Amino acid sequence: RSASLVVAYLMKKDGLSPDAALNFVTTRRPVVLPNEGFSRCLHEYAKEISGERSGVYVPIKTKRLEDMEFELPPEWASSPTEVQAKLRVERAGEELELLEVGSEEMYTFGRSLTCDFQLEHPSASRQHAVLVHHQNGGVYLIDLKSSHQTFVNDKPLRPHEACRIREGAIIVFGASSRTYTLSGMASVVP
Repeated sequence: RSASLVVAYLMKKDGLSPDAALNFVTTRRPVVLPNEGFSRCLHEYAKEISGERSGVYVPIKTKRLEDMEFELPPEWASSPTEVQAKLRVERAGEELELLEVGSEEMYTFGRSLTCDFQLEHPSASRQHAVLVHHQNGGVYLIDLKSSHQTFVNDKPLRPHEACRIREGAIIVFGASSRTYTLSGMASVVP
């Protein structure tokens, strides 16, 4: 896995293709040989870097998103009306980054490289949760049957149940100490 992370880093930092980055790594460490699943994931990640949205990559051993009890995006999803929506990521009161979540109808969170936002904590699932813009103008969060749950304002979400989140809502994925606070909602709906 660590070699695949190095390859992904080189792809992102130096703009290398998956094959070129792997060749560079193997010249330094000949024993590196990512399995087929990691290779597919690296090629999907290349599509994500180039802006070609490839969808969510799910390793063969896990249940495919298409086989789950609901569809992504949900039929009620639509283009965002809250184009300034952001998630402020903090740990121990220190702001780490600001995630823009106002341009696509949905955003995936998880450990998978093809999720829109990667979660680094070991308690995060490959496909942990999804944030979806609703046709009614609201923003909803759905837990994707994650192993360690998704929390909004300290309350766990039920799997596959959409939960409307409002300005100032605090989201936690699994046992991570990072918090994600929703901001930039122009029209605050009761």
